[in-house]
Amino acid sequence: WFFGKQLEKIKTFCLAVNEGCYDVFLPVPKESSDVEDENELVELMRNMNGMAHQIQFNEIQLQGMVTNLEMSQQKIASQNEALEKQTTQLTEMINKIRNLLDHAGQGFVSFGKDLIVSAEYSAECVYIFTREIAGEPIGKLLYPQDEEQQVFITNLLTKILTINDDVLRDTYRSLLPQEIIVDGNYIQLDYKFIHHSSNEHQREMMMILTDITKEKAMEEQIKVEKDIVSMIVK
Repeated sequence: WFFGKQLEKIKTFCLAVNEGCYDVFLPVPKESSDVEDENELVELMRNMNGMAHQIQFNEIQLQGMVTNLEMSQQKIASQNEALEKQTTQLTEMINKIRNLLDHAGQGFVSFGKDLIVSAEYSAECVYIFTREIAGEPIGKLLYPQDEEQQVFITNLLTKILTINDDVLRDTYRSLLPQEIIVDGNYIQLDYKFIHHSSNEHQREMMMILTDITKEKAMEEQIKVEKDIVSMIVK
């Protein structure tokens, strides 16, 4: 009778747990007998109560983790949206800057210590060199037919981009060519250092190319006219 009565309680308890109700409590009878089966049954019922309590505790923790996960997903989604917006704005800004550089009437080329032209350069460079120049050595680009000048400009730029002495760097910089001739056109060269705040050891240089062929022709014409005037005066 005692065993059957406790089994009914256990059955009700198990059905409730099976349906997901973990806050149930199995009434444990007082141990008033020394019968071994009764003591084992009481111990089993106590363990079942502990199991239900542990399941309920784990469920609460799991629900909290799910809530935190959902909040994290919402936060990540919000951050992704903000990042996409910033990326779009940055892309638009880069496109505007590229558009300005492409219409500035000057060629902008950058290179690092390897002296290889980077993939980013203005459209004017294509007009000056009549080809795409990404990946070309800067010495060969400036002096395609003069190997001696290629070696000189390569060694000079290597020193400029690797040396730490500012005074000596400026001295070497003064030796850089100021003009070159490309396909019969006079190209003026200017040089600017590119500083990277995130990496002080990363050094790059930007070279600005300006076609001054028309200016050269005007200077020559002015010189001729001055010579003619001077001759007439004499």
